[in-house]
Amino acid sequence: MKNYLLGKDGVLPEDVSLLKECGFDFAESGVGDLLIPDEGDDVWRVQLAKIQEAQKVLPFLSCNGFLPRKFRLTGPEPTTEAALEYAVRACRRADEAGIPYIVFGSGGARNIPEGFDVAEGMKQFTEFCRQLAARIADCKVVVLLENLQSKEGNVLNHLSESIAVVDAVNSPKLQMMVDVYHACQDGDTADDIRKAGKRVFHVHIADPATRRYPGYSDADIHSYLQALNDIGYQGAISMECGWSTNPAEWPALFKKAIPVVKGWIAETH
Repeated sequence: MKNYLLGKDGVLPEDVSLLKECGFDFAESGVGDLLIPDEGDDVWRVQLAKIQEAQKVLPFLSCNGFLPRKFRLTGPEPTTEAALEYAVRACRRADEAGIPYIVFGSGGARNIPEGFDVAEGMKQFTEFCRQLAARIADCKVVVLLENLQSKEGNVLNHLSESIAVVDAVNSPKLQMMVDVYHACQDGDTADDIRKAGKRVFHVHIADPATRRYPGYSDADIHSYLQALNDIGYQGAISMECGWSTNPAEWPALFKKAIPVVKGWIAETH
């Protein structure tokens, strides 16, 4: 049985003790909430101290929500330079905090505007990724392209599209992650994960039928986890999903979801 590290997204430094008690192995947070790229260095120093204290309890392995929608990476008036400055600042702060991965979903920033040439938009997006990879070449952090279902964006809806951008940029600083829920929604299969192979550095999961926590329904993602096993995946798995509007219920749900995922993993070979 593969012993993947299991984590949860949307975590702040003050949350880590609860997650540790409930059995999670790591935490994932949002770039804006944890790395605060819009804030100056003085504010960041205070935040960094909080992160470092929290890391003594539970490691932060990743941040998602990379670029806010105020930036435009595609279209007739892209804000490329401002977006690059923000992104590089986030990456350097991730390095300072010892966070190895930043997940690049950011549908609002990367979406190709309606009526704009799709091929040209993809060229713009790929070029942004190329410039970002060059500017963080000296960083330890790796930026991971996330597949998003078509309801949430029109760039990188399929893993094959992420593969194409990663290969075009050809940098160790740009790899990819697999969001299993989004893959399920847009028809990507376990074989698409196998095609991604060693480019996969991180994984998001949820109940594939509802986007709630694993075990909310009878649906499972065994075949996708089998594919991860088949490619020799060595990374971690983060639960990016809905839990409950009542925080008092979270500990019980966490303790329910973790064994469910471990059960799915145990079914792989």
